[in-house]
Amino acid sequence: MICFRFRLFLFLILMIVQGSVSAQQKTTKVYGKVYSSDDVPASFVTLTLQSQGIKTKADINGSFSFTNLPALKDTLVISGVGFKTLKQAIALQNNQNINLDIIRLKYRINQLRHVEITACIKTSYKSDYSSAATKMPTAIKDLPLSVSTVTKELINDRMEFHLSNALENVSGVTHYSGYEEYNIRGLHAENPCLINGLRTFNTSLTSPQLLNVEKVELIKGPACVLYGNADPGGTVNLVIKKPLRQKQAVLEIGAGSWNAANMQADFTGPLNKSETWLYRLNAGYENKDSFRQGMFLKSTQIAPSFSFIPNNKLQVNLDVSLSNTNSVADRGQPGFRNAMDLTSTPVGLSLIQPGDYLKETSVSAGLSANYKFNSHISFNTGILGFMTWQRLAEHFLKNYITNDSVYLGYNHNKVNTSTLTLTNYFVFQFNTGRLNHEL
Repeated sequence: MICFRFRLFLFLILMIVQGSVSAQQKTTKVYGKVYSSDDVPASFVTLTLQSQGIKTKADINGSFSFTNLPALKDTLVISGVGFKTLKQAIALQNNQNINLDIIRLKYRINQLRHVEITACIKTSYKSDYSSAATKMPTAIKDLPLSVSTVTKELINDRMEFHLSNALENVSGVTHYSGYEEYNIRGLHAENPCLINGLRTFNTSLTSPQLLNVEKVELIKGPACVLYGNADPGGTVNLVIKKPLRQKQAVLEIGAGSWNAANMQADFTGPLNKSETWLYRLNAGYENKDSFRQGMFLKSTQIAPSFSFIPNNKLQVNLDVSLSNTNSVADRGQPGFRNAMDLTSTPVGLSLIQPGDYLKETSVSAGLSANYKFNSHISFNTGILGFMTWQRLAEHFLKNYITNDSVYLGYNHNKVNTSTLTLTNYFVFQFNTGRLNHEL
């Protein structure tokens, strides 16, 4: 009985000592609030004691707390979507309450590229930014001029393979012939379109393919003088798709009336583990006939692009495209001599003859780079080489057509073109009080 009481006495003493030691090794609370730099509670950000691996989340008011922690030295890591990760060293003493008061997080601002738009991950027909109007990524709502865009989502959903199809979605733009010739705001637009803000050459008989185009931007009005010699109605800019860090493979096959068949492929992803080299490959094929007699179209395009991003200061892009078109020049539906009725001849009637052809090959290669000296100054450069080889043989209406005769003309020519466009500019970002400026 005495032995039992002695053992019970020792057990109680051990429990008291252990509780005392445990109480001395625990601290009551580490608490505080997390706010953004503009004094808004940073709701639901994650707080982690790095060494202990203990995590908690701030509530809707930005308040947080850790309880029952041992005495130690640790690092508090605070992270959240849209904020820069913050690390703060803390030292916990025995029986101590630590109030970290208000911790402020800075916003993470992702700067868009200046020469070219970054690859878009949206699935909307709406585009909020444009780089063509000011040569800097600018919100369309902040632009004092008219810019219309046709995104790749709309292009894909409408199965539009050529620029002439995409521009049908833009108000104020109409065709004034059956070729790559437009009216913009009622004025003829004879100048060629731009690729990433660099000028190409327009042969007018074929329309550029859109396999590697992220979106089509139309700058309306005289503001397009930003790119030199331009039409007063406006100018068209093609923004090329950029490589993505995420691996992606898309293959689309389509068919339609008039023996139409097409195929498009899009592959992208990193080339190395560090993701400093990225690639993207767009390729496609189109073959179709027409309700127009003798009219057909066969076109192919392959467009690889590469990005080199060794750090957060330098980015280099290379975009290449090779396209080939095999078709005929269709000069439209002929009408009878002195006839005032548009239906005097069948709508499918054409003057295309055996042996007519239109063959064109286009090659473009663009190299661009952006270097950020610091958060306020960056330098942008871009160079584009564009070459075309066109062969044309066609019959056309020389004078008149009657019930039993037609007066035809014949045209045969070769056109080779080569253009080289270079651009260099600095971008300066600075503040005047609360006003932010970009120059």
